[in-house]
Amino acid sequence: MQKALFLSVVFLSLLTLGALTWRHRSSRRRWPAAGLRLDTLYWLVAPTLATWLSRAVIGSLLLLGGLIAFRDVSHRWDGFGPAAALPLWASVMLTLVCADFANYWVHRLMHRGALWPIHAIHHSSQELDWHSALRIHPFDRLAMQIASAAFVVSLGFPLSALVVAAPIAGLIGILVHLDTSIDFGWLRYVIATPLFHRWHHADEPQALGKNFAAIFPVWDILFGTFYMPRHKRPTRFGCSDAVPQTFLAQMTYPLKRWVTRDPE
Repeated sequence: MQKALFLSVVFLSLLTLGALTWRHRSSRRRWPAAGLRLDTLYWLVAPTLATWLSRAVIGSLLLLGGLIAFRDVSHRWDGFGPAAALPLWASVMLTLVCADFANYWVHRLMHRGALWPIHAIHHSSQELDWHSALRIHPFDRLAMQIASAAFVVSLGFPLSALVVAAPIAGLIGILVHLDTSIDFGWLRYVIATPLFHRWHHADEPQALGKNFAAIFPVWDILFGTFYMPRHKRPTRFGCSDAVPQTFLAQMTYPLKRWVTRDPE
């Protein structure tokens, strides 16, 4: 409930800011944007659903694998090894880096095969803006959260660092969806910017399968998926899949695709 309330406050604040700064957008669209009503439902409902689902899955894994993989789980709360000896600020920074590395590869997998129908929900927004950030299927969010958390904890970082890093990553995830064409100069190679992520969402052939990093573009640079052409901006967003545009239909969309084995 507290998380939903916090997100509601953030949503209303950004909604007001978006209305006030509409004239400075990179695209010229009507206000309110198409899909805003659907995105509002995601902001209010999806995080809670994802939290319940995460707790159920993680709880089941702990219950089933506790005797084998988590015999001595207590040390993992406070971290272990060299990572546990770091000051909190350094631990948080490295947690962001490591979690982003894990998410980069999970994100790439989400664009392939049977996992794509889950992630296609996030790419269904044709008028991309900050409110599109939480249009994410709970299965999608669950995969990202478990992968990043498991990777970070397995490296010895304390859960306190993960708790601090999570809202920072969440805020960046919202900001990179902003509708702005600001280039940010050399920072484009250091941290994910709205233009960097807008190319990821672009429904344009040359941009497909590019810019998977959520925070640090270095992963895309290292693994050959970086795409940010100079003096060019994406103009078309969304995906070629026939993703429905209602909340309940999007919740069941991946299941229907899997049952019918529809490749679209």
